Amino acid sequence: MKKLIQTGVLALAAVVMLSSNAWAEQFAVGFVFYTVQDCAPTAPAQTVCGQFSISNQTGDNNLFGFPILDFVDFGGMTLFVNGTTTFTVPGDFVDQNSPAPGYNFDLAFNNASAGVIGGGPAPTGPFALDGGGQVLLSGGFFSIPGDLFDDENNQALIYVEGERVVAPEPITMSLLGLGLAGVAMRRRRAAKN
Repeated sequence: MKKLIQTGVLALAAVVMLSSNAWAEQFAVGFVFYTVQDCAPTAPAQTVCGQFSISNQTGDNNLFGFPILDFVDFGGMTLFVNGTTTFTVPGDFVDQNSPAPGYNFDLAFNNASAGVIGGGPAPTGPFALDGGGQVLLSGGFFSIPGDLFDDENNQALIYVEGERVVAPEPITMSLLGLGLAGVAMRRRRAAKN
């Protein structure tokens, strides 16, 4: 009987491990773009004035069908500009969404020619996904394309790596439990006879 219980426990553990599928993926959480703006009259000639904007597309600001439904904090994300200057979210940026902070950040920067998102690590979660399930985030923030100026519109999507976690269905676990109970009862009756 003891051996039967041990076998049943091992079988249950194997089913739980096999049914909890987790694999690494890239999850889009926002976007960054650079817009050219009019310079102040006092700006030196040949100056290209502009602004970097970072938009968090998770939680209540999920306007474009991004996959993560819960709010993901961008704190610790960095923007590396022109290969020499690093700006950190939120400290170096102006949060443009004061009623619900943490969603839109702007930074004025002149003569920008390169902008790369990095930093982190991102908060781990779990976070709810559109369509069901959850994700555990791992690693830092990054953008595709790596340099937003590689895109003709000076924009890039912001990603974080994570693992989609799918829990076993309750019915599957119930059926497994009933099957193991039936095997145990049959063994018990066989042992009495």
